[in-house]
Amino acid sequence: MGRNNFWRTVGIILLVLVLFGVVSVGDILGVVAKFIMTIIFLLLAIWAVFAFRIYRAKRNMEQRSREYNGGGFSHRYQSRSQSRSSREGDVTLQQTSQGKKSRVNQKVGDYVDFEDVK
Repeated sequence: MGRNNFWRTVGIILLVLVLFGVVSVGDILGVVAKFIMTIIFLLLAIWAVFAFRIYRAKRNMEQRSREYNGGGFSHRYQSRSQSRSSREGDVTLQQTSQGKKSRVNQKVGDYVDFEDVK
């Protein structure tokens, strides 16, 4: 009820102001248009900032990936595909480098026998 009374009161006040010529309908529409344009401008500005932040985060992640992987996935894939002399669709196996040998001491990991005491 309170909300309907508010808008009814605003409507009556605007009608009285228009009838007395203090405010024209064009002025009211102009204010509404400026309000809508302000909202649209703010939404576009927020969207632009958000898009720029996403682009910057993507670029930073790609750069970190390149630094970590030594060129990134796409760089390694392109160099392999360009140097390949076989036909498209052929399956080739490439041996990868052997993993590091473990540096665990020989004494580590031995089993110890024990008895439960009752």
